[in-house]
Amino acid sequence: FVNYLPQTMSQDEIRSLFVSFGEVESCKLIRDKVTGQSLGYGFV
Repeated sequence: FVNYLPQTMSQDEIRSLFVSFGEVESCKLIRDKVTGQSLGYGFV
């Protein structure tokens, strides 16, 4: 679980931050269902 992400950050940018620690099996940025805007958290 990763919290306090900038709303402008993309899923690919999050993945690139964590790849230096090892292989990233999955990365999911949580978005608002209506607006599609990032809610500022996700799962890696």
